[in-house]
Amino acid sequence: MNVLWQSLPSSAFKQGLYGPALTVGDARRHGDFGVGEYELLDGEVTGVDGAFFRQTAEGKLLPLADHERLCFASVTRFRPIGRLDLAGPQTETTVQPLFLEAFKTSNTIFAMRIDGFFESVTATAIPRQACPCLTFDKVGHTPFSFSQLDGTLVAFYTPAYLAQTAIGGFHFHFLAADRTGGGHVTGFTLRQGVAQWQRIETFALHLPRSEAFDNAHIA
Repeated sequence: MNVLWQSLPSSAFKQGLYGPALTVGDARRHGDFGVGEYELLDGEVTGVDGAFFRQTAEGKLLPLADHERLCFASVTRFRPIGRLDLAGPQTETTVQPLFLEAFKTSNTIFAMRIDGFFESVTATAIPRQACPCLTFDKVGHTPFSFSQLDGTLVAFYTPAYLAQTAIGGFHFHFLAADRTGGGHVTGFTLRQGVAQWQRIETFALHLPRSEAFDNAHIA
């Protein structure tokens, strides 16, 4: 059974619940592949092949230990069922219809991985937030640009009807192959690569037991 485990409803996260909700070890017990946010939004988290990394707003990519704390994570055990060779140039816009055609449905969740050579990647990370925290739509993002490098995109597709619970649509994170950078992706151009995907059959949502979550006004 292919399970996507998520630590918190995305609607709660967007309301400013950025306190520590789980450890990296907790996330790793549920999956070896995924995305997340460091506590107080202090870095974008990306996991691939069981290793998790944090891209900080200061421009550092740091490996994460099991004791470190996250405010959000969405992870699975990546076991691909399909493969597609991608000849470039391909962008975040052009690959989406290719994936949807390969999926043969837009009504369930898919995990995706693209390994290849990238002409360019634009990514972001968020500076550490102070409490009381702003809602997610009001926080600032620090952009990063990468060019002419090998790397991996870690991605998920979630149908629109789950947008208040998960992160709707396509959501991409990046890790450079030499582990010098990464982050949440806002754009990319792929010269050549290989895409793999996995269909998710079960969505497991963890509901935190905390005062912040209990008192939040979650739409």
